[in-house]
Amino acid sequence: MLFENWVCGEFLRLFTHAGEDPRLWTWRTAEGHEGDLVMDLHERIIPIEVKLHSTPGRKHAEGIRRFQDLGGRGADTGLVLCTVDEPTRIGETTWAVGLGGPAWRPR
Repeated sequence: MLFENWVCGEFLRLFTHAGEDPRLWTWRTAEGHEGDLVMDLHERIIPIEVKLHSTPGRKHAEGIRRFQDLGGRGADTGLVLCTVDEPTRIGETTWAVGLGGPAWRPR
């Protein structure tokens, strides 16, 4: 949980220092499905999971898939922020991206 809080704090800091209103949320359904972070970039809504893990798999993106199902077309490509060295696709619409590594760029 400390790692998740640190990542969320860094996003808040980045938005604030850029002079933008941070549009960041967490989410949870009545059934107990949840996501660590949802980033609203006006034209894109990006679901994010934060994992202190170096070998993420599809199971780590379950919250993202649920959010994408619920969000319909409004939900963009999901990101699992973790400790991988290189961006890695871990699902049809989800990428694992390392913090501090090469930047992920949507295609």
